[in-house]
Amino acid sequence: MEENIENNVEEEEGLDEAKEVIANLTRQNEIMTKNLTRQEHLAKVNEQMAKAKAVSGEAKAGQPSEQKEETPKEYAKRVMTGEI
Repeated sequence: MEENIENNVEEEEGLDEAKEVIANLTRQNEIMTKNLTRQEHLAKVNEQMAKAKAVSGEAKAGQPSEQKEETPKEYAKRVMTGEI
């Protein structure tokens, strides 16, 4: 009889531990689901922003690169190195 009671106690402890693990995994799953939903939303927003930028003409793709004006120091350096 005592052996049966000890087995029941061990089984109940095991069940309690399993329930705790299940509850913890459920909470973690909910957090991961929320994070995934947020990432999907941010990806859509980024895609919409990229499309809007491309349509507005702000995108630099396909445009010639802007040439910057040479500074006096850069000019002096070219003269001193013999490039000119």
